[in-house]
Amino acid sequence: MNFFDSCRNSIPQDQHAQRVDAFARFEAAGWPTPELESWHYSDWSGLAEQSFAIAKPALDPVFALDRAQPLTLVALDPVQTATHFALDALNRAFAKQGVDKTIDGVANIPFLITHALAGEQTMRHLRHRLALSAGAKATVLIWDAPGAGESDTLLTAVLTLTLAAGSHLTLIRVQDADPKATRALHLKAHVAADATLEMVQLDFGGARVRQETEVTLAEPGARFEQTGLAALTGKSRVDQRSHVWHAAPRCTSRSSARLIAASTSKAILNAKVQVQPGAAKTDSETRIASLLLSDKAEIDAKPELEIYADDVQCAHGATFGQLDEDAAFYLRSRGLSAAEAQSLLTQAFAQAALDRLPLPGLKDWAEQRVSSLLMASVAAVAP
Repeated sequence: MNFFDSCRNSIPQDQHAQRVDAFARFEAAGWPTPELESWHYSDWSGLAEQSFAIAKPALDPVFALDRAQPLTLVALDPVQTATHFALDALNRAFAKQGVDKTIDGVANIPFLITHALAGEQTMRHLRHRLALSAGAKATVLIWDAPGAGESDTLLTAVLTLTLAAGSHLTLIRVQDADPKATRALHLKAHVAADATLEMVQLDFGGARVRQETEVTLAEPGARFEQTGLAALTGKSRVDQRSHVWHAAPRCTSRSSARLIAASTSKAILNAKVQVQPGAAKTDSETRIASLLLSDKAEIDAKPELEIYADDVQCAHGATFGQLDEDAAFYLRSRGLSAAEAQSLLTQAFAQAALDRLPLPGLKDWAEQRVSSLLMASVAAVAP
């Protein structure tokens, strides 16, 4: 039984007609393949031959980090958000629960949303909505942790963010799914006047991972800061696309990413900034740095810039390379093994992204995760 046959009878009964229509549209389109320009480096067509069962809702706890003030689980309208992302129709067909939260004032305790999935051949589809009132400030951590063992699971999530004037949201996304897992996350953000969306994204696992980020800087003074790190090994495939619209004057965007690929892993990043007409005094910069640790690994990085306004300051660039042999030789001359030297240099490359993590405990964990994840691959290629 293929994916479509196995899912057709599992569509939830609430809003059934709309869900059936969404699933029919997804079935007509099929799983994404490289024939689609936006999926040029990824092929998910093999999922059509697999089957997945709906996972139990209890697998998705949502709570504040001190387990006080829990976020409310609600049933969201699965057809509320316009379709841009290729897998939105699938998400709409099955989405049942998500976070619907408006944050007022200053939240001193970070909120945690977990996306863990356990159980072979299971799937979850979630839609979240977060809003910050004027002047509000909060930190939200979205954690996609590995399940029990190497589970073949499927999870899609759509997150809609609305930041009112003068608000500040620090959003941390950690994707550390099982080696066989399939993940798709679509984030859409609307940033109002003098508000700031600060995002740190870490990717460590997953067989097929797609991250879509759409940010609209809608009013003067809006700001978006994005820092990303993908440290991949084994057969992991992480495909990321971001699109930032400067739709008003005097908005600022800063995007930096570090991509590390070892073994036979593959990292893809397409980062586009579009300055729309009338968005004078835009200040934008996109930088991507890539590090290949194996001749069988692959990194495809493409920063893009479209400008339709005058009086702007914009820059973008991408660099690719391998570990500095002179630096590795220097460390080895001080008594380190080849594997230790390369591991230390790799950690230093990743540190620029890890230093942006605002939670000390999370930063310590991420540093250890990068070190353990890449040690075996670095040792394998050491002379």
